[in-house]
Amino acid sequence: MVEIKPGQSGQFDVLVDENLIFSKASTGRFPVDGEVESRFEKLRAHK
Repeated sequence: MVEIKPGQSGQFDVLVDENLIFSKASTGRFPVDGEVESRFEKLRAHK
């Protein structure tokens, strides 16, 4: 399951099966085009 969780102050986290694959709070930025998809594919390949 892919889930986007809104956070405080405009941050958001992208989780896949409860695995955090992107966090604006941690990076201090929005993802670039294709970044979330790339991380999702890498996670899927390791399962």
